[in-house]
Amino acid sequence: MKAELGGRRVLLEIGDDVTFADQVRFTLVDAEVRLGAGSALKRECVIHVFGGRFTLDGMCGLSQRCVVHCAEEITIAKWTVVSEYATLVDSLHAVPTAPVERNWLRDEAAVEKAPIRIGSHVFVGAKATILKGVTIGECSIVAANSLVMADVPPLTMAIGVPARRIPRRRPESSPGGA
Repeated sequence: MKAELGGRRVLLEIGDDVTFADQVRFTLVDAEVRLGAGSALKRECVIHVFGGRFTLDGMCGLSQRCVVHCAEEITIAKWTVVSEYATLVDSLHAVPTAPVERNWLRDEAAVEKAPIRIGSHVFVGAKATILKGVTIGECSIVAANSLVMADVPPLTMAIGVPARRIPRRRPESSPGGA
């Protein structure tokens, strides 16, 4: 694990049994990061937190080469898996519609932010992208290569670009079960 720290305050809280694979990188500037017990970050994950809060509640994880850009807040609840190459971005740079003499990549006023919240027992497929302001409800699935731009209710599959929502059914109890 490699961490680059900056700004006035950085909080990095690591719970019991958190695992880091090779080449996990953190860039933390005025950031709060909480990695709950049993969380895992697989090979070559990149976590950028600039003035925001990033939380893995525990018993969840990011698979290899996931990218997180957090300027406000990203929370991932317990028992959730984010598959390889997925991207979570809670902010965007508002590109001007007319010429403006400023570096809009570095201008804080040009950044729009909104939290990402991912519920428990969620599966995020490979190469999926979740954008600012999205809440994904518990027991949902984000299909591989999907672009999620709107909330996903509990027990729903989000699939496509942009992602469309398809309700899932709870499994029926087994015959003769109580």
